[in-house]
Amino acid sequence: MARVIIRKVQVIVYCRAPEIQILLLQRPPSRGEIWQPVTGKMEPKDRHFIHSAERELAEETGITEVLHFVDTGVEFRFEKDLAEVREHLVGAEVEQFHSVILSDEHIAYAWLSPLEASQRLAWDTNRKGLQVVMSNVN
Repeated sequence: MARVIIRKVQVIVYCRAPEIQILLLQRPPSRGEIWQPVTGKMEPKDRHFIHSAERELAEETGITEVLHFVDTGVEFRFEKDLAEVREHLVGAEVEQFHSVILSDEHIAYAWLSPLEASQRLAWDTNRKGLQVVMSNVN
């Protein structure tokens, strides 16, 4: 039997003004109530990881205005539910703090300093993703 591979994106959304802030989303209690960046599955219609990042950002937050996306070239691999997950890391810089229109996947959002965001993130791959994106921000 062929191994199931799930392709996903992890999107670290940040704003520089007046200082760097990271957007995190909180899942509902039924999904562990953890804080995470924007994440989601790559759909067949998505031609590239950037298209997935753009779609997931709009779906989960309502944010459609992005200064630029950064394809980091980093991919995290891990096992989940007997499948191999390949999660591609993308950065997304927005010009200003946005009010977020949450999808039903989340119950809260917060703009946090990189340190505060790192402390709230539940998964090691999310903390590593934050480090990678922040190391590329001038």
